[in-house]
Amino acid sequence: MYKLANGWTKEKVLNQVKKYNNGTRAMKPVGDECSYRTEDGNRCAVGAFIPDHYDVTAFYFSGAARVLIERYPDLAQYMPFNDRLALTRFQHAHDDCYVGSVYVSIEEFLKECVE
Repeated sequence: MYKLANGWTKEKVLNQVKKYNNGTRAMKPVGDECSYRTEDGNRCAVGAFIPDHYDVTAFYFSGAARVLIERYPDLAQYMPFNDRLALTRFQHAHDDCYVGSVYVSIEEFLKECVE
């Protein structure tokens, strides 16, 4: 089980995802790759925690969440997990959601994997 960090609760995490994600995977326009933020503003689970005022290049970074945090270490203070594996699993709850709602996938991850 993973622990939440930075003052996040399960409820707040889900609300943050719902605030920035439209219920579908945030996909790049070409290929089958997810994006931290798409051109239409939809964000993936991890992208939902990148502040609006943050360096725009972070939103268009290609790579896993753990690599994003290595590249932009100050983003860690905004993320719901300090554990890089937890953040990666959280990202996969979004990225691997091929059928149904991203919200359902995130809710299941929070219920099954987070204290």
